[in-house]
Amino acid sequence: MKHDLVVVVYEKDILLCQNFVRSVDLFTPKFWNKKWIIVTDRTPIDFVDTTWTVVYAHELFDLTDSGYIDQQIAKLIISQQITTEWYWVFDAKNFLVRTPDLEDLYHLGRARVNVTKTSEEWADSWDAALDFYGVNYPYDPIHNRCPYPIHTASAVRLTGKNNVDDFADFFSKAWDIYGICEFFLYNARLLSEEEFVDLYYPDDRIFNTTLWPKDMDMEIYQPKNLRIVLKNHEVSQMPVWSTGLHRTAIMTMTDRQKQDWQEFMTELGLFKDRTEAEAWFRDQWFKVLVE
Repeated sequence: MKHDLVVVVYEKDILLCQNFVRSVDLFTPKFWNKKWIIVTDRTPIDFVDTTWTVVYAHELFDLTDSGYIDQQIAKLIISQQITTEWYWVFDAKNFLVRTPDLEDLYHLGRARVNVTKTSEEWADSWDAALDFYGVNYPYDPIHNRCPYPIHTASAVRLTGKNNVDDFADFFSKAWDIYGICEFFLYNARLLSEEEFVDLYYPDDRIFNTTLWPKDMDMEIYQPKNLRIVLKNHEVSQMPVWSTGLHRTAIMTMTDRQKQDWQEFMTELGLFKDRTEAEAWFRDQWFKVLVE
C-alpha cells in the first residue's frame, strides 16, 4: 500500500522544513509514493532533490487573507492531485525520528487514529466541527482522536470545486470564534461518512509529539523520554515515529533543553555534529530577531 506525503511551509518555517526534509530522506520507508511540498507564499524552495514535487498554494486555490487558513486548505485540497487512497500531512515543524512501517499506520487493516490528551478548551472547537456536519458524537474531554492519515476521497469531497469557498468561509469563522483546527474539521467529516467510521481508535492515551512552549517543562516531551519510546517502539500499541519542535518552542528553551535536543537530533543523524546542530538552533533565534 503506497502513500503520498505532504508538508506545508511558508517563509518563517523554511529552516524547520529543511530539517523535516532531511529526516524524510534519512528515514525513508518503502511505502512513500510521491512527496509534496506546498508553499503558501512565494518563498523559493532550493533545498530538495528531484524526488520532491514543489507546488505553490496560489496554483491550487484562491488564497484567503489568512496564511493560517491557507495552510489548512492546502493540506486538504492537495487531495485533488493525489492518487493514493490515503496520504500523510506534516507541518514544517515535524520531523521523523525513525523509519515507519505499515504497522505504524494501520491496525489489522484499519487506519490508526492518533490519541492525544487534550483539555476542555477544545470542546467548543470540536463541537463546532461536529455541528457543521450534523454529527451527534460526544466530546471526550480527556482524549482528542484524529486520524493519522487523510483519506483522499473524503478530502476531495470536502474541498471539491463547489465547496472550497464555503469551506474557507466556515474555517475563517470557526477559527475566529473557536480556534478550530483542520484535523477537527476533517475528523468530523469522516464521522459523517458512515463507511469510514470503522477506524482504529485505541483506548490508551498516546501523547502528542509536537513540542509547544507550554509543554517545555513536561518530562514526557523531552528527548530522554523519546529515546525510551524509540527503544521500545516494537512493543508499543502505537509507536512514535515522528516528533516536532514549534518555532516558538525553540525560542523559549533553556540552554540545557537546547543542548538535550541538539544531542538527540545529532544522534538521529539530522546533523553531522553538535556544531552544525548549534548553528541551526542559533539560526532559528536570529530569524525571529530580524522579523
